[in-house]
Amino acid sequence: MTSPQARERARAPLPAVVIPLVTLLGITGWTAANAWWLATHRAGRPLNIDEAGYLGIALTYARGWELGGPTGWLDAVLGPSMHAPLTPAVTSLVVLLGWGPERAGMAVVLASGALTLVLLALLAARLRRRAVVGLALVLLATTPGFLAYSRNVSFAVPATALVLAALLALARSRGLTSTPWSLAFGVAVGLLPLTRTMTLAFVPVLLVVAVVQALATPGDRRRQALALLLACLAAAGVAATWLVPSRELVLGYLTSYGYGAQSAAYSLGAASPPLALLGMVAKETFVPHFVLGLAGCAAAAWPALRALRARHSRDDLRRVARHPLAAPALVVAGGCAALMSSRNAGSAFALPLLGPAAVIAAAGWDRLLRGRVGAARPVGLALLVTVCVVLAVPSFHRGSVLAEPRYVSVPGTPALIVTEGENLHPAYVTTGRGVLRDHPAMAVEWARSVDRLTTHVLDGSTARPDVALGFRGYFVNVNTLQLEVLERTGVGVAVVQIDPVTLGEDLPAYEAWLTSGSAAASCHLLTSPGTVNEFAPVPDTGELEAAAARVGFRAVDRVATPDGRTVTVWERAGGGC
Repeated sequence: MTSPQARERARAPLPAVVIPLVTLLGITGWTAANAWWLATHRAGRPLNIDEAGYLGIALTYARGWELGGPTGWLDAVLGPSMHAPLTPAVTSLVVLLGWGPERAGMAVVLASGALTLVLLALLAARLRRRAVVGLALVLLATTPGFLAYSRNVSFAVPATALVLAALLALARSRGLTSTPWSLAFGVAVGLLPLTRTMTLAFVPVLLVVAVVQALATPGDRRRQALALLLACLAAAGVAATWLVPSRELVLGYLTSYGYGAQSAAYSLGAASPPLALLGMVAKETFVPHFVLGLAGCAAAAWPALRALRARHSRDDLRRVARHPLAAPALVVAGGCAALMSSRNAGSAFALPLLGPAAVIAAAGWDRLLRGRVGAARPVGLALLVTVCVVLAVPSFHRGSVLAEPRYVSVPGTPALIVTEGENLHPAYVTTGRGVLRDHPAMAVEWARSVDRLTTHVLDGSTARPDVALGFRGYFVNVNTLQLEVLERTGVGVAVVQIDPVTLGEDLPAYEAWLTSGSAAASCHLLTSPGTVNEFAPVPDTGELEAAAARVGFRAVDRVATPDGRTVTVWERAGGGC
């Protein structure tokens, strides 16, 4: 029988250092597991189009340092571009330390994932509940989309980290009563668009949330107003370093891909904006995590809704708005509204909202288990954690039974993923003929194919290496070719890629593209028929090749790629080539 002294020791609080240490060990373990996965599944494998493009930008920044030192690097980073510079800039610094671009890019994004979890733990700790910290970490760390994009050279996870950094700084500012933390909030908000262009839509949301928090917090209103002004100036000053020189390109991107004609090409085809939002979120979470998160968020929101329904005084509203969950909830709500304003579903556009949503859901589950389960609470917590961990198994083991594709139909939106393993890897996209496998032998074959194509461009018989691509492959495209050129020579070449959305698919349109359009100066043309690993819509390769022959191109080689396709290399005769 347990002695009273033993029971008293069991009830004694843990030393203050234990919880942070356990949290840090958990995040370290998560990082190590993903580093192992990258080493065994990504090293040497082909990059997707976005990864290659961002790593090419990083090499350009690194070249700026090599040619002009820190000033040359800053000029390259802050020069006009439609691509947010922060992640490639950090990657370029790692490249300058001697790392290869692929290894550097993967390391930077994985480190961003670990930083995201650290910031999430610090934000969740504001609720002063150990279970909330643990559940929030487990919910986000096992989410399929977060795992996938922590292993993919892209901007989604760094943007997620900055949203959490902004929320943490706002919480530490205590309603903008602390000027240093208010400035930190402004800097984090200003860095958001430098991390990912689409996060411009989240900037006004965060600023409105800051105003709400300030109004709900008692204090010197003049001091709070000054802190808000300083935060806005800090945000504007940081963002302006890149947005001002890039304003025309960014505006063109937003009015074309964000809210213009090109946005429809990246939509989910849902019947309404809320259904499109459902598809966007479920694409990153899968249905089981989505249901767990939604249930937790509902449980967390219920007390606030009940309090507001019972009392409507100004003090009640302020009390609710001051709650540690209020700012994350407002950011999630405002961010969802911003995402619904565009037809472009993008790639992991909803991911930055999953961090604050995880805090809310964790608080809700903690409340449910504390209030309903009673003595069985530890069992409930263990069961919830176990379910999340089991759902993450396909992210590390594609042979798992949970890696089999399973979907659920929701009227008005594409089928939602329940379980799936192959698409968890954004660089290896499933096609109509199956997924591109990533075994080591295929990695060597891809390297040889791209190397051969690059050699044709750089060392062919033409006077210039300018090249046009008449197809849009996942793994052979303008970005993968340019990255190979940059790694070889340090200087890029003029490359263009066909755009079937705006060009048309007939012989006159292709002739115009090759003679007076963006490909008019290209001395090389690459074509490849087929739909395997090809972005839709697919150009009419037969008509394009006929147009090429009519305007003076001749086929000089055919290069096979490991996915069963063949790339034809053409050289132009005449036209200064």
